Amino acid sequence: MSEDVVSLSKIFVDGPEIGSKQLLRVKSIKESDDQDTVVVTAVGVSGGAGFQDKPGGGGFDLEVYREKIKPEVDWRKAKRDKWRFALTLADDDGERNQYPACRVAQVSGDSDDGGSNMMTVKLVHLGIKPLPKVV
Repeated sequence: MSEDVVSLSKIFVDGPEIGSKQLLRVKSIKESDDQDTVVVTAVGVSGGAGFQDKPGGGGFDLEVYREKIKPEVDWRKAKRDKWRFALTLADDDGERNQYPACRVAQVSGDSDDGGSNMMTVKLVHLGIKPLPKVV
């Protein structure tokens, strides 16, 4: 077992309205997977009779720094105008995954008395496409 862990992930977006760029104003990103595997039961079978895979896409919650002049991405406009774009996550170990069909589902803001002004951007995607590992 290796003692090395991934210490750096990069986020890239690509779309007609957004352009192609690395996102540099994201504090954190959390991925969710809407696909699931469940145990199915059947008459006359004690316990589980098998597995069933549920289809689905997934999503991301991005915590983004709010910007004064021209934001890196206008997430509210992306939601309002229903922009479709690709998002790629690249780790420093060379692993890359692309989510070729993404849209903004929700945008909310948060401010506090300490000067922290953040946005939470919820993205949804239709599926994942593993890319060749870069070494």
